[in-house]
Parts: sequence; structure tokens; C-alpha cells
Amino acid sequence: LITDDVAGLAGFYASVPATPAGRFVLDFEVDDVDATYRRLAPLAMTWVMPPTEQLWGARSAMFRDPDGNLVNLFTRSGTSGGCRA
Repeated sequence: LITDDVAGLAGFYASVPATPAGRFVLDFEVDDVDATYRRLAPLAMTWVMPPTEQLWGARSAMFRDPDGNLVNLFTRSGTSGGCRA
């Protein structure tokens, strides 16, 4: 699921049957994790990690969705050392 429609995404989550909390980690690559964080922060999500530079060359932020799953938003910086795919 890829969308810029935050309200539509909330409606999507409301229509999906619940799964046991913490069962999934969803990874989404975004153009700018800091801008995405600023856009989503007012929605009162449960943020686990604000935008943070990772050792493997990505910048990421994590929050829990309404079912308790982790959602990882990341941007590849390509400027740090570490693992590269």
C-alpha cells in the first residue's frame, strides 16, 4: 500500500481485521523521512523513534499503527558506511 492520502490510510486501517499486536513490521521508503514525520506527527500516533540516522546509511522513524504493528519510514541516504544492498 503506497499513498500520500493520510485520511484514506486511516480509513483503510479501520477496514482491516485486527491482528495480534506487534505481529508485523511494515517498511516504507519515503523521499524525505523528516518531512513525512512532520506531516504525520500531528495525527497523535504512538512514535517509537523520531527520525534517526542509522549506521547502515538510512534515516528512519518508527511508529505503531492502530493494531500495534511497527511501521518503519525510511530514506536511504547513501552517505554513511555500513551495509549496502
